[in-house]
Amino acid sequence: MTKHNPLAAYQQLKTDSIGSVSYYSLPHLETAGAAKVSRLPYTIKILLESLLRNCDNDIITQDLVKP
Repeated sequence: MTKHNPLAAYQQLKTDSIGSVSYYSLPHLETAGAAKVSRLPYTIKILLESLLRNCDNDIITQDLVKP
């Protein structure tokens, strides 16, 4: 299954105990120059991560996620 990767934030972490874990990295957005995520309030970070997970380029587009 191909996973969408808005703003190159999709990451995978391989573990010995449970295999592979997928997540959207907010710090990766900051290093990629998309936004200054570390300065955002915690609640906004939660909403931003939710936008990344649900970004389908139909209803939620990458333009909504970019600052």
